[in-house]
Amino acid sequence: MKWSRLFTLLLILPLFFLFHVAQSQQPLTESYTTEDGGLSFQYPAGWDVTEESQTIEVTDGSFTISFVAPALAANLIGFLDDDDPADVFGVLMALMDIDTADDSAQVGDRQVIGQFNVEGGQFHLALLLELPSGDKTLAIASGPASDFLTNPETILAILQSAGALVEANGDGAPGTTAAPSTQVCTVSTNFANSVRLRVGPGTNRAAIAYLAPGIDYDVLGSATAFDNSRWYRLEVSQVSPDLVNTVNEIWVAARDVTESDGCATVEQVPTPRIIPIAQRSPTPRANATSEPEPTVPAGVFIFFSADDTSLSSGECTTLRWDTSNIREVYYQGSGVVGTGEILECPRSTTTYELRIVLQDGSVQLRHVTVGVDEREPAAVVASDTPTPTATVLSNLTLIPTNALPTYPTPLPVSP
Repeated sequence: MKWSRLFTLLLILPLFFLFHVAQSQQPLTESYTTEDGGLSFQYPAGWDVTEESQTIEVTDGSFTISFVAPALAANLIGFLDDDDPADVFGVLMALMDIDTADDSAQVGDRQVIGQFNVEGGQFHLALLLELPSGDKTLAIASGPASDFLTNPETILAILQSAGALVEANGDGAPGTTAAPSTQVCTVSTNFANSVRLRVGPGTNRAAIAYLAPGIDYDVLGSATAFDNSRWYRLEVSQVSPDLVNTVNEIWVAARDVTESDGCATVEQVPTPRIIPIAQRSPTPRANATSEPEPTVPAGVFIFFSADDTSLSSGECTTLRWDTSNIREVYYQGSGVVGTGEILECPRSTTTYELRIVLQDGSVQLRHVTVGVDEREPAAVVASDTPTPTATVLSNLTLIPTNALPTYPTPLPVSP
């Protein structure tokens, strides 16, 4: 790749002009680390990454960013007598067969080591990056100039997710390394009892609470769940101090919340492993049955259960379901949302069916049989104890897990 020294309007206008145009940065939801671990960066979903011996390339088919392999860059820089950033930039540009017309460019209010040109409607931006390891490498971005003018944020965010821009003084002399600017990522919701919080990323993790509305919650990091959905880790003490000694982590699905601008470059954190939760086995009663769950395709999650599968006459139980990566869900033949619950008070032993249509059109069935002891219960003393509702703890609403059964009004007992 070789570009000539050009004098265009874009060489006259400083690059910081681009920052005053209305931006629409794509979220950087994916991350990539080279095989040797020398380079790591984030990029939007739908972009493709190719790693070769000399470069690592990420592209969406229109924009392309090429990083010089850090190991190769280190070998070349090692031949220099000094570590002058301008000299390092010139050596790496020569490696890519690019003429170094300039060795500084203006990004925001900073003068950095780089070069910006336009040729035939295509922009070319080369920047010197300092990686977290302290090594330096070259990043080259190119694509339609008109598109870059209206939205430079995505390209610059990808570049700065890999390393810091190396600053120069106003005369092009070497300066200090400037860390990429960061924005705080916060999430929120406007709806009460709607956004579920879980102990880990993914709908296959236990749900423990609802996110309270009208509050901006700080994001500690993000992770990808088993179904490739994006999740945010929140600060437990901010969500509710009452849960600090109860759970280690709290997560929320990105699709369920409103995100701030800083979430586009939030740090990716390791996905915590799933810890099996021991389930309390109810005391078996007559007519209570269960069936083994069929195998589901990879990436599909289906959960269907009843709080109590053995009832006395007049008692009720809550049936709950949770699904992901499916197309349709039907409860007892009626269409429902992918996650829900319903209170059932069967008069006799009843089998409830959840019908799930997968993305490929195939069908999975789940059944829960609730056994009912139809013998008349002994008369009980009427109680004024109300049916429990969701308990409010600090800033959040806990999801009720065990609703008390309701009893019919007792009949008078003949003497």
